[in-house]
Amino acid sequence: MARFLIHSAVGIALAALSVFAQVRVGTRELDGRVIDQTGAGIADATIVASGAGFNGWASTGLDGSFHLKAAGSFISVRHAGLKARLLRTSELTEPVLIGLEAAGESVRTMPACSSLSAGGKPWIGGGLKVNPGRSRFKGPVNGEHDSHWSVTFGKDTLHIVDGYAWHAGLPLEERLASSESISVRSWEFNGIVGLDLSGRTKNGMRWRWLGAPIAAAVEYSDTIQDSAEYFDRIIETTCFGSATPPTK
Repeated sequence: MARFLIHSAVGIALAALSVFAQVRVGTRELDGRVIDQTGAGIADATIVASGAGFNGWASTGLDGSFHLKAAGSFISVRHAGLKARLLRTSELTEPVLIGLEAAGESVRTMPACSSLSAGGKPWIGGGLKVNPGRSRFKGPVNGEHDSHWSVTFGKDTLHIVDGYAWHAGLPLEERLASSESISVRSWEFNGIVGLDLSGRTKNGMRWRWLGAPIAAAVEYSDTIQDSAEYFDRIIETTCFGSATPPTK
């Protein structure tokens, strides 16, 4: 049924996995441990579950252990300097051991907007900003606790959002579940670790979500290939900024 989530270098035999009970999806709790390639616990890793709001958040202790009050269909695991992972909870087995390895080139160092040309003034967004170039954009459109910007290409839209609790550290669970493939990268800024997830749905549409742990994100969904490539070029300009919105 499920595969044991641990790096092979730890040396625990995969043949023993069948004796472990499967973790029940939708239960209110999930316990596990995050380890490195030697089997040592990794402290201060962030665990975020989909579909559970902020009840699906946890940090690992000194021995790498964690406890989630709730878990949806996916959990993400991230730590500075290590390769982020996105895992299906249906594939977790007890005892849950999640191995992380050195990130290498898979981690992007996010620049500060203030370090860019013109201090990043052409960029739009809040905590995360992008440069729309010559593309027309709308925003900010301000809600009670959030602000939104959008860039349109054909019939598709790139959405930039900054707002308290707009997301809980992952894209919508439905988007993840409907994907036939998902690419996982992470980015870092002064100890903050965010995710850069992209995928293709079962009907061939593209999506991408680059987000901070809370509030800020840049995303598109249900997008054709040409639009995805256009938006990807804009997303590559992402920088870490303040929550002060720019003017057109």
